[in-house]
Amino acid sequence: MKDVQSVGVVGLGYLGRGIAGCLLGHELSVVGYDVRSDAQSKARASIQEALDELVRYAGFDAARLAEWPARYRAAASLDDLAECEVVIESVFEDLEVKHAVLDELEAIVSPSTLLGTNTSALPISQLQKRRRHPERLLGMHFCPPVHASRFLELVPGEHTAPDAMTAAAQLGRRIGKDPSVLRKDIPGFVNNRLAYAIFREALFLIEAGVADAATIDRAFRHGVGTWSALCGPLRWIDISGGPALYATVMEGLLPTLSRAAVPPEPIRRLSAEGARGSSGHGFYEYSPEDARHWETRLHQHIWSLYELMKKDAPHEEETSSG
Repeated sequence: MKDVQSVGVVGLGYLGRGIAGCLLGHELSVVGYDVRSDAQSKARASIQEALDELVRYAGFDAARLAEWPARYRAAASLDDLAECEVVIESVFEDLEVKHAVLDELEAIVSPSTLLGTNTSALPISQLQKRRRHPERLLGMHFCPPVHASRFLELVPGEHTAPDAMTAAAQLGRRIGKDPSVLRKDIPGFVNNRLAYAIFREALFLIEAGVADAATIDRAFRHGVGTWSALCGPLRWIDISGGPALYATVMEGLLPTLSRAAVPPEPIRRLSAEGARGSSGHGFYEYSPEDARHWETRLHQHIWSLYELMKKDAPHEEETSSG
């Protein structure tokens, strides 16, 4: 695929408008579509905030980014995406909803248009089953804040062509990502499988009366949190004792870990109460000012973290033996 110039984004919710902002920040043209009447105004405000951060924290050229409105088109219908070289759908995480959107897109875009589905839970191979050209569909899993994070998982379905994966990886690197290219489709992909194992164990510790939320978060931040962004879990095993040591510890510890196949009681209870996390109530209480504080702090932390990680850039392309 030649260098992409125009990308369609379908679904301008939290992640969708983040994807649009990231693309525009790296000077691509974007056609954004959403069925909701207020989505475009929210998207424009979010995009401007993202680009302001790219200027403030990453040294992007303010004058060039100020031209983004000329590269953004608010689509009146999916028909307006007909000329896009890549389309990323980021609609609700429901198999039939995504099928319906992809069905309509396939009737509009060129057979050569790359289709990415921003999902973290739905099997890519399932989404390929109704496709006319399943070879050009793959998972493109972004993580917020999209404009700041270097995270991007690229996931093949059973019928995804290698060329589609290569093109998606090239696009990812062009927009500042360090793509994690999976070898095959699996529920939750890599990132969510690791994350939800942590979430489940943290909730189990609350349910078992071992510690409260603040204590668990404190232990995690000062333990796992100090090394995880530098080296990941498997290199950590290598440099902090070696596989033989960890295998011995696992023999005694793994049988005691949670194997719950349903959401643990603490999160079920909060869900039943209508808890929405930082919008008011969750494991902690939040005022509107608290919520904004944590959002700002998260973004600043990510930018600071990546500045530190740049020092390790020469080692990022190392390969493993596994």
